[in-house]
Amino acid sequence: MKTIENCRVIRRGKWLGVGAPKTELPDKCEGYCTHESDEPYEQCKRCRYMRNWESEK
Repeated sequence: MKTIENCRVIRRGKWLGVGAPKTELPDKCEGYCTHESDEPYEQCKRCRYMRNWESEK
């Protein structure tokens, strides 16, 4: 089962020394953003663990 601890983007960020995004709730994160804007990284926008993620019904 995929969990936030297994997130490829977060693991890569930690490996690169960027750190992890903020996690306010146990299974939700705020995702990474760029220096130019506060918009989340494209891959984070599609992630179910993103704080603002809503399932498509």
